[in-house]
Amino acid sequence: MHMNEEEQERMLKAAHSLFSTKGFSGTSVKEIAGQAEVSEVSAARTYPSLMDLFIDSFSEGFIQQLETTSVEVHPSTNQKPAEMIYTYLWNRMKEFTSMDKSVFKEMMNSLFPAMENDAENRRKMIGIDFMLVDEMIVLLNEMKEKELLPGDFNANQAAEIIYSSLAFEFLLYVYEEEVSLEMFLNGVKKKLDFIIER
Repeated sequence: MHMNEEEQERMLKAAHSLFSTKGFSGTSVKEIAGQAEVSEVSAARTYPSLMDLFIDSFSEGFIQQLETTSVEVHPSTNQKPAEMIYTYLWNRMKEFTSMDKSVFKEMMNSLFPAMENDAENRRKMIGIDFMLVDEMIVLLNEMKEKELLPGDFNANQAAEIIYSSLAFEFLLYVYEEEVSLEMFLNGVKKKLDFIIER
């Protein structure tokens, strides 16, 4: 018997919490089911592997964040365009910045090999990336409409470049021991200044 919608929601919340604090290998489906007060058998039927649960918990959390937090541009503020985009990115990232970078590293090391052999989970993770890029395109086009960016500014290209820069800085942060959270955020700011303000 599979879980009902309410049980699945509890399962995903518990999974997100445990993965965030204990990492991928430090967490089990049994432990997540226990915290969610869900039958271990039902949990295993709904989520055949820990990786399925990991990807669903993080993708669901990110999707909910996208759906509940609107993108708004306030031209009355004194922020430069690059600062406005950084504020948007920070609102998308801040939930994850409380996690220790060692947890991120362990998750990334587990995630990439598993995605190679699982087309469905690969599709879900890539879908999250596309959602973020699409939302950035909306934001940049709104900034163009409000004349905060030039009329010939290519929002699609810029959104892809911004995403690539963010991913680069994030990988440096995760895999280079000496790179602190502050250095990661400063790296993102500098790249935004270069992309937007030149």
